[in-house]
Amino acid sequence: MQLNIEHRTHYRYSDLVNYTIQQLRLTPSDGFGQRVRHWEIRVNGHLHRFQDAHGNATHTLVLDNPHDEICIVATGEVETG
Repeated sequence: MQLNIEHRTHYRYSDLVNYTIQQLRLTPSDGFGQRVRHWEIRVNGHLHRFQDAHGNATHTLVLDNPHDEICIVATGEVETG
């Protein structure tokens, strides 16, 4: 079975925020009956990808300019079965 996935996270702040840093764990892994065919994370900031100690794809999101909202959208195709 092919799954098309979209996950949205939206933060809104009442005042401007000057700096944000977050760890994102939004990327599925291959294995256990699934295969990631395509995956993308879109944000209104800078992303740095790395693997954590368990081999999971992890991203650090940094926004270093004044902002009053953050929008994170993860989309992709995962095949199961």
